Amino acid sequence: MTNVLKTLSQRVVAELYNGGNVALVDELFDPRYVQKPVGYRGLEGARRFVEELHAAFSGLHFDLVGQIAEDDSVVNLLIMNGLHTGPLLGHIPPSGREVVVIYAIIHRFEGGKLVEGVIVSDQLSLMQQIGVVPTPVWGAG
Repeated sequence: MTNVLKTLSQRVVAELYNGGNVALVDELFDPRYVQKPVGYRGLEGARRFVEELHAAFSGLHFDLVGQIAEDDSVVNLLIMNGLHTGPLLGHIPPSGREVVVIYAIIHRFEGGKLVEGVIVSDQLSLMQQIGVVPTPVWGAG
């Protein structure tokens, strides 16, 4: 069963996160879906998350580096790349900078549908890369 769930997570990354195919949400997500910690809920929330990412970053791409599956969940290690060309989080103006951000996304499934997504990402690094937060002198390069 865990290989089936890994394949479903791979489809979410390839077709939804990378491809922007929001129609896939109806096929793979449960209406009870909740994304943590941000709080997007339901099918519309899942679509909104992807649309906002694609609006903020042109050339958006997630590389799936690895997966670990157990019981009803899959942990996905991803590296996101993109060019910050649109507003981020509704209020951070485009910087025009290329970004690379590490993500860990845990997908939990029930009955073959995604019911929960827990997203952990390096937000400090992202904010430094787009110039919102200064990079320490020792980290500038």
